[in-house]
Order: sequence, then structure tokens, then C-alpha cells
Amino acid sequence: MAKFLESDAAKIIVPLIASILMIGIYYAPIKSVNEQRRLLTNGLGPLNPYNAIFNISGCSLWLIYGNMLHDNWICYCRLIGLVLSVYYFTSCVGLQAMAYGRAILSSKNNEGEEEKGALQIDYKQYTSVQYAFVVVVGGWCIVYTALFNHSNQMSREETMEYLGYICAIHNYLYYIRYLPQLYIIFRKKDVSGVMPRLLAADTMNSLFWMAYGMILKNTNIIYPSAVGVIVESIFIIMFCLFYTKNISGQDSTQIAALTAMQSQVRRGKITCTCSRQWTTLSSISSHYM
Repeated sequence: MAKFLESDAAKIIVPLIASILMIGIYYAPIKSVNEQRRLLTNGLGPLNPYNAIFNISGCSLWLIYGNMLHDNWICYCRLIGLVLSVYYFTSCVGLQAMAYGRAILSSKNNEGEEEKGALQIDYKQYTSVQYAFVVVVGGWCIVYTALFNHSNQMSREETMEYLGYICAIHNYLYYIRYLPQLYIIFRKKDVSGVMPRLLAADTMNSLFWMAYGMILKNTNIIYPSAVGVIVESIFIIMFCLFYTKNISGQDSTQIAALTAMQSQVRRGKITCTCSRQWTTLSSISSHYM
């Protein structure tokens, strides 16, 4: 493994795969974003604008750091991620604005307490996203200004080192924010909210970036990626442990419902016209026999 990482082929293959995986992860929410944009009436739906804000922050940091390193692999994937994240965020803000506008019109037509309460909630959600964006962007602008104002007093290597620390801290926060979700999964033993394909892509992404960090001998890439591998491995272990239990629970519920329906059909209370239900019942039943 060490010999491969030292080869010229590894310097192309490893960052290429890592970049493709990262771009795929950034592109993953776009389908949901476009669906909500087409609907226009459901507000945000499953979208989370705070993820977009976090990604904009991270992509901006790593884009500057990659430019200072003269590393095109880091720059290209983060630039694409930044464009997609800005599209994601602006779509969320637009959908929130439309939902808030409809809430205002609804409150004018129906002057009840419930409508006023819903309008206040919509307003808080709408403004909190904007405040979060201003705080994050403003905070990093202050950091950049302070860092580059002192760049005359520091060498280029020292400036890169401090900026690398900031990028690493940002990546640590990216993975630490998943800890509450891990706790909820462990407590409820429910992995229905976990997307296995995205989890697998995230794990492979962290592995390849850790390998690329080893090629560059850059600890600001190695350590955060290693933390990501650990966190995502815990997710995989929990998914494997609790997925069969979730499926068993769903199958038991399905068996009970189909058995009740079969009993009603035999009694002549309902007529079954769908053979797939009988096939499902027999297949699930045979699994437990």
C-alpha cells in the first residue's frame, strides 16, 4: 500500500476518484431541490438550507487553501461543490420566501390565532436561515481579513499552515454534527433515515481523501478524513445491526395486515384483485417458516 501511494499512478488515480466521489456527494441533493422547485407549493419539504450554508463555508475555505497549495484536485471539486451549494441555498431561500408570502396572504384572509402563530413560525424560519448565512460568511470574512492582514508578518508557509488548521477544524465540525444522529439511531434502533448509498459514498470519499493526504503528507487532510472514516464506520455498523430489526418489524406488520385481509377475502367481505399481495404474503411467510 505504501509503495502504491508513492507511485506516480497513485497521484492521479487517488485524487481523481476522491474528486468524483466528492462531486457526486455535492450533486446528490440536486434532484430533491429541483423537485421542490417544480412543486413551488410545499415550501422547503425535505430540504435543509443549513447544510448548504455549511457546504458553502467549507468549499470556500478549501478552495482558498487548495489555491495556496497549487493543488488543482482540491480546487476543482470544491469549486463545483461551491456552485452547487450556492444553487441549493438560493433555491431554499426562494422556496422559503414563497411559502412566507403565501402565509401572509393566508393570514390576511383568515385572521385566526392559528394563522398568526403559523406566520410567526414561518417568519422565524425564514429569517434564521438568512442570519445563519450572514453569521457564517461574515465570520469567515473576518478570519480571512485577519489572516491575510498578518500575512506580511508571516511567511507563505505559516499562512498556509494556519489556513490548513482552519480547514481541518471545519471538517472536524462536519463530522461531529452527525453525533446527535448517531445517538438517536442507537437509542431508537431505527435506521430508516439513513441512505446506504450516500453513506457508502461518504465513507469511500473519506478513505480516498485520507489516502491523498498521505500522498501529500498533509495532516490537515489526513486527520479530518480519518475522523470521517471512524464516524461513518460507526454508521455502517449501526446500519447493519439495526437494519434487519427494522425489516423484521416491517415484515411482521405486513404479515398481520395481509393475513387479516386474507381472512376477510375468505369470508367474502372483500374481493382481492391484486395477486401481488398474495405473492408478498407467501414470500414473507416462507421467510419465517
